[in-house]
Amino acid sequence: MERIVSFALDRVPPILQSEGALDRLGAHARTLAGGQPVLLVADPGLAAHGITEAAAASLRGARLAVILFDDFASGPSLAQIDSAAAAARAGDAALVVALGGGSGLGGGKGAAALAPAPHRAG
Repeated sequence: MERIVSFALDRVPPILQSEGALDRLGAHARTLAGGQPVLLVADPGLAAHGITEAAAASLRGARLAVILFDDFASGPSLAQIDSAAAAARAGDAALVVALGGGSGLGGGKGAAALAPAPHRAG
């Protein structure tokens, strides 16, 4: 059996985690979304610390329309994920940006999986 020496996951979008990452979020999202609207999914607690608004401001600064979804309880339910996906579809979002811990990231991943826009493929 041959051993796998190395591999690359080029199709996985990068995860940004560093000081000042929110300032670069808009420019990065614009390259991924192609100027189309973005669904911003966030833990509700982030708003109290200004993080959600900082992310939204960075996205708007890159001339992206922002659809905010932060209606999560601890551990997002399927109904909440369905609502986030419906918001993405209603706003014709081309990208999901997820912020936070378990609820924001889990909800964002679920929304991204359930709200693809097949009419954009190709």
